[in-house]
Amino acid sequence: MDGQDHTITTIDALESLYSDSPYGPALIKETGHITAEYRKLIEAAPFVVLATNGPEGLDCSPRGDPPGFVRVVDEHTLLIPDRRGNNRIDSLRNLVTDPRVSLIFLIPGVSETLRVMGRVTISTDPELCASFAMQGKAPRCVLVIAVEQERNVPGGQAPGYLGAAAWVGHEGQDAKYMWPYMFSQLADEYDRRYGLDDAHLHAIAELNMGNAKANPLAQTRGWSHPPGGFSDDDTDNPVVEGRLRRTDCAQVTDGSAGLLLVSDEFGARLGARPAARIAGWGHGTAGLALQPKFDRSQGEPYVFPHVRQVVTDAFGRAGIAGVGDLDGIETHDCFSMSEYMAIDHFGITEPGESWKAVENGELERDGAIPVNPSGGLIGVGHPVGATGVRMLHDAARQVTGQAGDCQVDGARTFATLNIGGSLTTTVSFVVAAG
Repeated sequence: MDGQDHTITTIDALESLYSDSPYGPALIKETGHITAEYRKLIEAAPFVVLATNGPEGLDCSPRGDPPGFVRVVDEHTLLIPDRRGNNRIDSLRNLVTDPRVSLIFLIPGVSETLRVMGRVTISTDPELCASFAMQGKAPRCVLVIAVEQERNVPGGQAPGYLGAAAWVGHEGQDAKYMWPYMFSQLADEYDRRYGLDDAHLHAIAELNMGNAKANPLAQTRGWSHPPGGFSDDDTDNPVVEGRLRRTDCAQVTDGSAGLLLVSDEFGARLGARPAARIAGWGHGTAGLALQPKFDRSQGEPYVFPHVRQVVTDAFGRAGIAGVGDLDGIETHDCFSMSEYMAIDHFGITEPGESWKAVENGELERDGAIPVNPSGGLIGVGHPVGATGVRMLHDAARQVTGQAGDCQVDGARTFATLNIGGSLTTTVSFVVAAG
């Protein structure tokens, strides 16, 4: 020992020590989904180690059964049964508070291992548990692991994959970026029917980015913007497609989310803790293409009558009269325009008058009806498969008083609105305390 401090304490120091670029195959083998080759490894593995993180620290738990005990549902989903054991449930406790998980699959006599990262939902669905029965005994629960990565391709390439949810070849043929193009079309439709000032779209983006600064999980929490970053300034906020500009768009994001849906019996085993319940829900679908939706709603009060119906279905099942009974909303702001649409479809304003709620401060965290106090997709980020679950998770945190610096004072009832494609599929939940 020479008396000097040789401890690595910064990323810069670490990267200086390992200055060589990663070896090629180490980069190529990383994917955002479960490939056919990786599926074979998972199905051949009789042993997997499950790493979790929780309030009391890290845990690493072994799981083993005959090969194939980890079930591959599709390219993004794994199922792992939780067999009856010593009932310590350390990993499950961790996953309730932090759904992130890392797995490493091992096969005896094989030098290769496989690592998988994702987010967990713990399911007690009777049919799902029964499908994993061994020797007549079903597991008490099954870990549903979602695997997703978006930022493993260049930014210009990613929109091509995401745009596959549109009716490719039949709409958006002139678009460079499909979804900004489609939601710019929605902005144009609002402009035709009611009039629309783009400044209100930019104000929504600015509010959500501001809310995200209080959210430790938000991708943009440390971002800063130039003076014209929320305006029509072509330098500070360049056009992406049509009338939508850079800060009007949610971020391409790696991320995941998980929920624990349990019976009263299973919840009791996890110990006393604040709980939220799904008080109401609504779900609806429409055709894949956007323009026919506009055509069908001509003469209707709302641009998307089916979205309004989904929202009112959720209200009805929750036994509430309307948006006035809510303490806040987490909605799908993949673009500022989708939140503008949600404002009037929730009934915060009359159809076409969303601008009023933007101007009068109703949507702010201390406003009459806070919208996206988490920062929304624009502020938090938009991992496509995880976004709806993330909104439900944030709603649950709000009504249980666990939202930290994003907390809406006194929140007891929150709603969510999640969309797929050009409002092709729409889901709304009402989440209540207790």
